[in-house]
Amino acid sequence: MSKRLQPYEPLTYANMTPEERARRQAIMDMILEKHARETRASAWLKEQRPKLLNEVKAWEDSVLIRNYVAMLDQRAADGGEAVEGFEAWRTDALKVADALDPTQLRVRPKP
Repeated sequence: MSKRLQPYEPLTYANMTPEERARRQAIMDMILEKHARETRASAWLKEQRPKLLNEVKAWEDSVLIRNYVAMLDQRAADGGEAVEGFEAWRTDALKVADALDPTQLRVRPKP
């Protein structure tokens, strides 16, 4: 014996059970929340990317200055002769490096 096929009845809000309505609403809420998160992330990246790149460049400049000062310190330690005003210049150069360095805005060093 063959089973008789029932006519197709599209699923509509009117013929859904309350459980099916709740399940579908939960799925829709998840989809909408995911879209909202992705939109927020995209907007954040668009706004923050230039700021981040500027911050990294400032950090690189501060590291470069400190490395340069350290190289000159090593040269002097190896017997090189510091020119007049070197100590004052060195102090000022390290102050510039400290002023450029944005890392303390993100994580402060351990006291």
